[in-house]
Amino acid sequence: MHFFKKISESKSFDLHKGVKVKVLTTSNDESMTAIQLEIEPGSLMPTHKHFEEQFGFIKEGKLRMWIGDEEETLETGDFYYVPPDKEHGSSTVGDKKCVKIDVFYPRRKDYLEMIEKREQL
Repeated sequence: MHFFKKISESKSFDLHKGVKVKVLTTSNDESMTAIQLEIEPGSLMPTHKHFEEQFGFIKEGKLRMWIGDEEETLETGDFYYVPPDKEHGSSTVGDKKCVKIDVFYPRRKDYLEMIEKREQL
């Protein structure tokens, strides 16, 4: 099934303090989840892991990212890949927010559930 999605119509939630997530894919998409994250200056995505593969693209700003034992500073236009069950995390660099796009395979059911819970409030 194909679809078009306007980012202005995407639903969002706060993942952590200073980290807002917009879910770009629909709940009908069984294969993957695409999200946009807006990460405020000084914010941290704590080290974590998940069973989904993750591919990301830095749309705006700078991000210090660690995957396993490796660290890299990523800037606008850079991308990265995180294998399943690999510990990773990130923090913003500088005084500007970072905006990035992440795609997960298979889909992140937990993100879709967070959106559904917010709609029920």
